[in-house]
Amino acid sequence: MTDLKIPLTAWFVDRPYSNGAQEWSRMDFSNKFSDPKKWIAEINNKYGLQFMTWVGSLTFEDKDFPGLLPNYKSYIDLTNPEALKEFGKRLKENQYSFNVRGHKMDRGDEDFPVTSDWYDGTPESERSNKYIYLYSKEINKFLEDSYVNDEFNFARAAYQGCQPYLSAVWGG
Repeated sequence: MTDLKIPLTAWFVDRPYSNGAQEWSRMDFSNKFSDPKKWIAEINNKYGLQFMTWVGSLTFEDKDFPGLLPNYKSYIDLTNPEALKEFGKRLKENQYSFNVRGHKMDRGDEDFPVTSDWYDGTPESERSNKYIYLYSKEINKFLEDSYVNDEFNFARAAYQGCQPYLSAVWGG
């Protein structure tokens, strides 16, 4: 892109890049992406780009995570404080510590277990739209806790009320 003089401000990596189920559930960088501190710093400093990653609000078949909703995709119950704490911790330690500045948010609306009971007791009729809202809100909170207002996130699914928490929506 530099050689072709194509202007860019950010670059993101889509899954698979992590360890764990479906090369995602650990929310870290696998050996294929070893030494992320070094290469992300190079992307930032040499090319002036911000680096972002794909994220999902599920762990696929990996059950080593608190507060999962029961189904084969293992969606994270975004109303469960322990689940939110772990989600934020993994992203902060495994990504934000290397200057990952945003996310392509995926899977918040796919094969979602609408009939599974939530920690906060949200009625079944409200779950699909509320989940998408919470996903946007929580990812934004995780990013802002690390970067104040210098981050970017874009989601495949959005619902009324998501606007303050998303930079953009992408058609998936």
